[in-house]
Amino acid sequence: MTCPECGQDIYGKGSHYSCESCGSKWKVTFTCEVCKNLPSVAASCGAVSFFCETCNTLKSRESMDKEFVKEN
Repeated sequence: MTCPECGQDIYGKGSHYSCESCGSKWKVTFTCEVCKNLPSVAASCGAVSFFCETCNTLKSRESMDKEFVKEN
């Protein structure tokens, strides 16, 4: 994922990410790209996937819509 402020790569875990380039911190919310609902988290063996109960499909982070909220 890229930083909404400077366009550089951001790194993190779960829903909290930070940009090493500009120092900004972000909370990222993932929603289903089809129905726009919040998916449930399906974590297994260290890998995190999402499951949309409305669409009845397993989703990856890359396929879902992302909303970035800047943290203080």
